[in-house]
Amino acid sequence: TFDSIRRAKALFGLKNYIIVTQRFQLVRAVFLARAMGHDAIGYAAGELHGTPAARRMTRREYVARVKALWDIVLLKAGLASGWSGSKQKDGKTER
Repeated sequence: TFDSIRRAKALFGLKNYIIVTQRFQLVRAVFLARAMGHDAIGYAAGELHGTPAARRMTRREYVARVKALWDIVLLKAGLASGWSGSKQKDGKTER
């Protein structure tokens, strides 16, 4: 999610956009976008509740939210890693 949000502006030139994802991930995605200075809003896609996969993803999201906070701290300190490609004239990225 962190790298996707970074690419939204760096690669596609987006700063205002709508994030469509499942509810459990939406809060984190919008938080990351806004923390990076983007004007993003979210829309929760439909999802199934009570399945083993849904319970697993909910548990995973607790850890992912802590990591999101850490990613923003590192980004603000200039120490963020991850996607570092740049926009090219032919639309491809270079790493």
